[in-house]
Amino acid sequence: MRYTFFGGIADYVIEPTTVDGVDNIARLVGGEVITAWSARTDGVRYTDLLTLDGNPVSTVSSADGAGVDGVGQIPWAVRGPDNVRWMFIQAGDGPRVLVKCLEDLEDSGRTLPFWAPGAFTGPASATGTWWNDGTATLQLLAYRVSVGVAPVGAAVVVDIKRNGSSIFPTTKPSVAIGQTTTGRLVPTELVLISPGDSLTIVVDSGSSSDLQIQLTLIRPN
Repeated sequence: MRYTFFGGIADYVIEPTTVDGVDNIARLVGGEVITAWSARTDGVRYTDLLTLDGNPVSTVSSADGAGVDGVGQIPWAVRGPDNVRWMFIQAGDGPRVLVKCLEDLEDSGRTLPFWAPGAFTGPASATGTWWNDGTATLQLLAYRVSVGVAPVGAAVVVDIKRNGSSIFPTTKPSVAIGQTTTGRLVPTELVLISPGDSLTIVVDSGSSSDLQIQLTLIRPN
């Protein structure tokens, strides 16, 4: 199994600089090549990495601020080599630092279930809403959509809305014809749920019964 890395609040490349005579001011660095290693010194370099779309890469680069990621941000997200749950990363020729896979952070998070019993046909109104009434920002690590009866004729397409807007930039999760679950899915972009935010489940299309949504939320380090 390949585990997922990066996309957390602290995943940025910084370097010390001097401003107005004050040393060691942190500066965000964009365009820095990041490599992955098996040890803090020496060790084996990991080059067998994958993007969430399945494209092979041997390195990643910190963002330059031109896209959705901020300057210096390590892009969301990368899958490591098979069965590697932690590794050391190095920006340029800087020191290596330890990073753990996001799946290991599930132990410090929570699983949030939605369940709407009975038959449904999309498009349907919201089947449930959850509010982050806590004081911490949470990150959506994974999600799964399931139904009680396998759909016939058309897939069941579901949307998850944060404060009324879809969290999916392109493709929404769907339970295929003849299936009862999507399996475990990972967001293609970083999804944060701030205090006071709401998550709402909406059926876009398809028919079945007993809709279930399982969200895995973590508190980013």
